[in-house]
Amino acid sequence: MQAEPRKERILVTGALGQIGSELIRELKKRGHFVIATDIRPPPRQVADQWGADTPFRYLDVALEHDLRKLLVEYKATMIVHLSAKLSAVAERDPASSFSVNVRAVENVLEAARHYGLRVFSPSSIAAFGPSTPNLGELVGDFTVQRPVNVYGVSKVYLEVCFFCC
Repeated sequence: MQAEPRKERILVTGALGQIGSELIRELKKRGHFVIATDIRPPPRQVADQWGADTPFRYLDVALEHDLRKLLVEYKATMIVHLSAKLSAVAERDPASSFSVNVRAVENVLEAARHYGLRVFSPSSIAAFGPSTPNLGELVGDFTVQRPVNVYGVSKVYLEVCFFCC
């Protein structure tokens, strides 16, 4: 007999982005308890889709203390880290983007290490650059990464941090 999958208590950063808003619905369908976080409140339509049993909390993930407080308050077992300033915005304000795209990665990984949590955070094709071989095909795990924008550099940083931890 196969064991039933473990139900998680998942804190999602960047919950209002395209991936986050859809992912929360899917995680809930699978029976997980989800804590949605972002730097702005969800529109009514999105909150209704998530349901009344999905708490939403304001979180600037660049503030480690606030992140840790929510992890403890909700007894999270996992973090799905989606917060980021994407390419166009990041290029206009690199300093602010560094805070969100790099400092937040450090905060999430350090909090996860401290509390023994699992972390999922996707990378992006922006981590590559025009010198990456076979970019239009399947790219290997170990390849040239020369991103051409701030967002891409932060995604390489994310990958290196995950690889080293």
